[in-house]
Parts: sequence; C-alpha cells; structure tokens
Amino acid sequence: STDALKQAGAAGDDLYVPDFWFATDGSPENEYFTTQYRKLFNQEPTRFAATGYNQMRLLADALKKADDPRDRASVAEALASIPSFHYVGCNFTFKDRVPVCDKPVVLRSKDGAFSPAV
Repeated sequence: STDALKQAGAAGDDLYVPDFWFATDGSPENEYFTTQYRKLFNQEPTRFAATGYNQMRLLADALKKADDPRDRASVAEALASIPSFHYVGCNFTFKDRVPVCDKPVVLRSKDGAFSPAV
C-alpha cells in the first residue's frame, strides 16, 4: 500500500510489484471510476477500491444472468457461467473459478507512490 511505502521512506523505493490496476490508467472505464470515486469519497482510489468496484460489477452481472437472483444457487451458477469479464484495469478470464488478468501491469515504487514501470 502507499501508506506502507510512505512509512518506509527511501527504503521503499524501487519495489516492483505486479497488479491489475493503477490509478493513472487512461482507459474510459478507469476515468469514470476514478472521477466518481473522488466525487463520492473526496480522496484518491486505491487498488482495494478498484477491486471492490470490480467485484460489485461482476456480482451485478451474475444477478442479471441468474434465473432467480434471490436464489444463492442460481446466482452461483450464473457466476460460474461467466467466462471473462472486463474489469477496470484489466480483462480477466476465469480458469477453474480463478480470475486471471490478461495483461497485468508492473508497478514501481518511488517517493511513496506506485506508477507503471517503463
């Protein structure tokens, strides 16, 4: 997290991590998400906020596809039938019920923040 990086100071620089999302991604979906998040919460979104947003979108999709959105088994079946999903930040394909990001990004830490490694 950026909080941990800030606590680490210079020792937290040049840390490389894989991720599915970064705040400055210029895609229309991410622009919408980050703009709405800032309006609602008056702060910058984190990867955890993006994950929650994506998970709720996926659940909404499963609820729409379910034969009975009030039935747990029906929703689980609908969720299992979704082969892929475009998340904010990455296209995911589900393999054995595990989401796999098609093109993860590598982030580099510098001065208490992460940015895409070039």
